[in-house]
Amino acid sequence: MQLAKLTCINLMLIVVVANLPISASARVLEAALGIEARVNEFVGMPSFYQSIDALDLAYGTHAQAADQAWSGSYWPFYLGSIASPYAVKGFDDIDFLKNLTFYKRRIAELKRNYDTLSTETIDQLSPSEKYDLYLADSNFSLTSAIWKSLSAHQQQVGEVASWEGSCHGWAPASAFVKRPAHLIQMESLDGKYKIPFYPDDVKALTTLLWANSSIQNETLLEGERCHTDDPNKDINTGRVTDLSCMGVNPGVWHLSIVGLIGAQKKSFVMNRANGTQIWNQPIVNYSFTYFNPVSKVPGDLKSSLAALNLARDDLHAFRSREARYFVGVQMSVVYTSESVATHMQKDSDAWDNLVSIDFTYELELDASRRIVGGEWAWYKDKPSSYPGFIWRFESLNPLASTPLDGLTPEPFSAEYTSSHLIPLSVRAARLNAREPEKPQPLAKVVRYLNELAASPEASPSP
Repeated sequence: MQLAKLTCINLMLIVVVANLPISASARVLEAALGIEARVNEFVGMPSFYQSIDALDLAYGTHAQAADQAWSGSYWPFYLGSIASPYAVKGFDDIDFLKNLTFYKRRIAELKRNYDTLSTETIDQLSPSEKYDLYLADSNFSLTSAIWKSLSAHQQQVGEVASWEGSCHGWAPASAFVKRPAHLIQMESLDGKYKIPFYPDDVKALTTLLWANSSIQNETLLEGERCHTDDPNKDINTGRVTDLSCMGVNPGVWHLSIVGLIGAQKKSFVMNRANGTQIWNQPIVNYSFTYFNPVSKVPGDLKSSLAALNLARDDLHAFRSREARYFVGVQMSVVYTSESVATHMQKDSDAWDNLVSIDFTYELELDASRRIVGGEWAWYKDKPSSYPGFIWRFESLNPLASTPLDGLTPEPFSAEYTSSHLIPLSVRAARLNAREPEKPQPLAKVVRYLNELAASPEASPSP
């Protein structure tokens, strides 16, 4: 059965799991979906599901993704997303409406002075303003579309929360797009200006592209969005009983991280939170140890396995019906965290903001010692640590695109002149006007800028 889909629109998740009512018990839900089919599909390996002994032998207890996801801003909505002129001093008010007023004055001045912009002004433009200027778009269409979409969002929700942003674009992009490593200088297509694109400017455009691309409709999801910071709990164990707040099933979590990073060195995204806020993070590596869930003594897999005695098990009501054994796991996960945009001219993995988080859980095993479920370490007197949901794109090698890609010349080199791209920028502006919730830059333009910024040495402008 296909996994639930994740649609990310302004970080609002719509989750549909088969036709089961939301009141269905967690155990019935998990049994109905089938852990083997879910895991095989999520990791993209039809025959991956096997015994824990075979997994332990094949993949060990630690692994790292082939490429380290790069740190970048999540481009907070209250600051204007990638339309934020982050290098301008004083543009950091927590109030979105004040920032919107600032933008209206600013964009009017930019349009008025379009033919006489100073070098300093160009240097301090927002990433989307630089993109517009590069395409010789005197209307600053992408920038205007971004602020328009954010204004509509504010009118809908009332207050733009400080955590809202494009982490659903940054997280996967940072894992699958080459790191912009250095400053590039681009000549605007009308020949008027030299425009400096810093690594964070290129990251910004890449983030918006991935956040609003139709690729967001092609996702696989495990877990659900929780809408409360105080979910209902079992009074005896502290176990969360709200279906949407229970997080990823530990068995699915363990199999997914081993199957994607351990077996294929492919990163994926986890929501490290399990409350009202969403923090999408690309996973870099993991390591874990086993412990005996009865004695709590750490050891290898063999010594840590224990027979499941439901009569002495506080969580017996929540165990998989197929469980015969269980084993404890202490896992440390390293993920790439966000950073603040700067005008640093170079970027490298040494400057990434890497964060480690620990998860403790029990895996439930059937008679063949295959993982059939699990439980997080629950506490009656403090919150438990577990990922709210995990997701990846259906393709293991995803590529964000835009509707106008077919009209954009290939390859992006000598053919890319003002006669080609300026008309395309006008069409892109019209497209953004038709889809105001998801303003997008031209994918091939963004990929070209990224290729230049990721190359060992800066390439000349076309």
